[in-house]
Amino acid sequence: MWRARCSLPALIETKMQRSPHCPKILQRDPPAWNPEPFVGVMKDMRIARGLSRTAGLLLFGLALLMPSPARAGSFPYFGVSFGTPERAAAHAGVAFGGSIPAGGGELEIGGGSIVEFSFGEGAGQFSVGRSLVVLTEEKALRAVADVRATLAHTWDSPRGASPHATYAGIEGGLSVSLVRFTLGVSKRLEQKPIGSDVLVTWGIGVQIRLR
Repeated sequence: MWRARCSLPALIETKMQRSPHCPKILQRDPPAWNPEPFVGVMKDMRIARGLSRTAGLLLFGLALLMPSPARAGSFPYFGVSFGTPERAAAHAGVAFGGSIPAGGGELEIGGGSIVEFSFGEGAGQFSVGRSLVVLTEEKALRAVADVRATLAHTWDSPRGASPHATYAGIEGGLSVSLVRFTLGVSKRLEQKPIGSDVLVTWGIGVQIRLR
């Protein structure tokens, strides 16, 4: 008596089909994969990374605000600039310091802490840092070089950055007489579909010491 034999390929068919030599093979569809738990875990990891970066930035800012032995006088200042990501912006800040160091020369150099707020067409920014100030004997300001930790949030139309995003970074600046230049780099703290994840920041403008 002849018997139909089942071949291995017939037994592993992915759909319900009838083999020429075998009876109908029943196969249950695998359960559908649900990505929602993994999406939630990835979102929590991104939030944790953003919080850790923000905490590190704040600690860096506090370290920058620690007093130094050579201080160069406290004064508020105001300025306007154009750059990335703020576009046209207004700046206001305070450079903290005590008396200029004793030296007796025509130029005196001191250091201190600096805090600044800026508000522009494309973003707002808060920064804290350290400054190196060069003054004359009469405490007239000649030049200010500074390095700052920055935290910026963008509006609808920032320059080169993602809209409605938060960036943390570091920025260096140089003010000679009334003209100010800045250059830095910032990292976006959220995931966004458009705009730069890492942003090179720059600015040029005018800064005036108020007293």
